[in-house]
Amino acid sequence: MKPSGEVSVRELKNQTTTILRRVEAGERLAVTKRGHVIATLAPAAAAPPPASDSIYRSLQRQIEARTPRLRGLSDATRQAMFERISRKIARTIPYKTWRDMDRAVKGDRRGLSR
Repeated sequence: MKPSGEVSVRELKNQTTTILRRVEAGERLAVTKRGHVIATLAPAAAAPPPASDSIYRSLQRQIEARTPRLRGLSDATRQAMFERISRKIARTIPYKTWRDMDRAVKGDRRGLSR
């Protein structure tokens, strides 16, 4: 598909937000440098899902695959189970703060690292 307009590199640099809004609205633009087309800006075919959401969903599916009984539980019940397990794990960790754990991992027994 042929671009519907042209934008110079200088215009793109100075008015990036405005130009991207035009592209987002569906317009295809050719980016020119000294009169020669060097790139074409076009709207994306489909917006990808947010990375954090996809990671969350992926982890959720993995956990549900390992523990099928979680599928039928309500969100409140799942949250209560998570908090119970978190408290249990916290009792087994010998460090009071993340700084203590970081020092131990780095091998700094005297607390000299920042």
